[in-house]
Amino acid sequence: MATACFEQLPDEILLLVFKHLLSYDILMAFSKLNGRLDKTIRLLIRGIDLTQDLSMTKFQHLCTNVFPFTCENIHRLTLSNEYAPNQMLLLDQGYTGTFPNLRCLTLTQFTDNSVNLLLKMLKIRSLRELTVTNIEGLQRLLSGQTIKSLEHHLLHEKHELEKLEITINEGLSFCQPIKNYFNIKDIRLDVKALDDLFLLFELLPNLKRLRVCVHKYQQTKWNAPLKFPPDLTQFHLETIDKNVISFTDVECLLKDLKTLEFLSIDLSTIDASFIDGLRWESILKTLPKIFKVKLLIRLHNSSGVDCPSIERIFSSNFWLNKLHTYVSCYASRDIVYLDTMPYYFLKHNDWLTTSIFQYEAIKTSRECVFKRVYRLSVDGDYHQSKLSQWFDIIKQFPLLRELFLSSINIPEQLEEEPISCISVLPHVRRLHICRSRHNEINLQFFGQLLRMLPNLCTLNISYVELMCIHEINLSRITHLEISLHECDGQIQLDDVRYLSDIFPNLKHLKFTLHSHHTMKRGDRETILRDLLNSFNNLISFEMLCSKDLKFHFLDNHWYNLHKSQLNHWLDDNVSRLTSRQQIYKAEYAKKYFVLWL
Repeated sequence: MATACFEQLPDEILLLVFKHLLSYDILMAFSKLNGRLDKTIRLLIRGIDLTQDLSMTKFQHLCTNVFPFTCENIHRLTLSNEYAPNQMLLLDQGYTGTFPNLRCLTLTQFTDNSVNLLLKMLKIRSLRELTVTNIEGLQRLLSGQTIKSLEHHLLHEKHELEKLEITINEGLSFCQPIKNYFNIKDIRLDVKALDDLFLLFELLPNLKRLRVCVHKYQQTKWNAPLKFPPDLTQFHLETIDKNVISFTDVECLLKDLKTLEFLSIDLSTIDASFIDGLRWESILKTLPKIFKVKLLIRLHNSSGVDCPSIERIFSSNFWLNKLHTYVSCYASRDIVYLDTMPYYFLKHNDWLTTSIFQYEAIKTSRECVFKRVYRLSVDGDYHQSKLSQWFDIIKQFPLLRELFLSSINIPEQLEEEPISCISVLPHVRRLHICRSRHNEINLQFFGQLLRMLPNLCTLNISYVELMCIHEINLSRITHLEISLHECDGQIQLDDVRYLSDIFPNLKHLKFTLHSHHTMKRGDRETILRDLLNSFNNLISFEMLCSKDLKFHFLDNHWYNLHKSQLNHWLDDNVSRLTSRQQIYKAEYAKKYFVLWL
């Protein structure tokens, strides 16, 4: 009777209910109840995001019972291997159909075994936008063969993509000859060297928006005149290596980009010309359509640089009144930071990287709140600092979603500040915190930081810091990532019980070990067993090691034709699996162990 009453609710009420549910939960709970509900769901659910807390059982149900029914109505699909190990491989194997009207596909933490799924999706004629990322994880680095496959199928084979984003650790490298792609108008790529950027200009003649990150310095072999896309309006250049590009190279690049409206430069360098406001002004005056400029410059080997002098040059009429662009200049021990303001990022996953020394910044604007920054990384530089200095920097960005704080050095005895001075950042979901190696984590700072982040659910912290935390409520944390170095000591059996007590609602647990010595040889099996049995809500578990986990009790000696030692051990040692009713996917290799429940 209750179901019948629900089915009779008007669409306006249903939409209010559905607004508080995840798309796949709506599909699983309300599909096939009646024709009117199915029609409402088909109109509402145009995109499915499978990066949230998705269990293996739910995922299998989607592949078997939901996707065949809704595939024609799905226009956007987001998959991730981050908290669902091998999700892309399992979708490829478990769902034999396709998504004929798919327009936008996002593949996060793409791995070597995800290639077949990508190739299948590229055959969908309606697909116009593709995002592929692989940026972290010891066992997730793409092999050379996979990178070559990406290069070939995305930049050599015919497809209908108009927008393409590929973010990988090593960057792509292009080999001639390369076909021209007239469809692509918006691209974001990681490339290995500057010559790969030059090839991109020829590869994509109809490009309007280009965002590129160059990873390594290589002496250029390019000796032909550059052919720039004639309609390029947005250009973002980012570098990893300090020697990738000189200011003179940038001048040569920009002088022929007369259609440019938005320029963004985010790089580390040893070329002091990048913080020279007069030289920037000279370049920008040659670009008749330019109206927005974003500079994030990190000048290394910066002895003798005077921040007040830099600020005066950027206080000219050109910067303040024509471009409406302001600067903030500050220096750490060996880096000078030059940021243009207001801070502006094109995508939510772009990072602003800054220093604790920002509290000393000299600015050409009094603006102190910036709403277009969603990811912030602050380096403490091991500098002895105060709570107020950290919080004054953080509270400038009220819409933050992710926060990375490193090299924190706050002596306990320095601080007697009231909690009332701390703002609240309700949108932050992820915190990565790393203290200075010179001291323990400042518990007052950590406690106030948690109060500042009421909706925090993901915590990335070192093992030694975690063991210092006492009497702090961490029940809100559902995703925990722990890193261990050899200098942090070893995991103790009693520590597992401690973790389960302070994280009672944990769903995803990940360990990154930088040495196999972080576990005693005789304790490894017991530690793994206790970890897998101590968290009732666990959905995914990962343990990664830079060298070798040495889980010899999982070595693959076949018991019979259908069950490996890994499955045999899990079925016998994990309480949720002993009934043989729980669906799961596990994988073990030299450097990693992963389990999806």
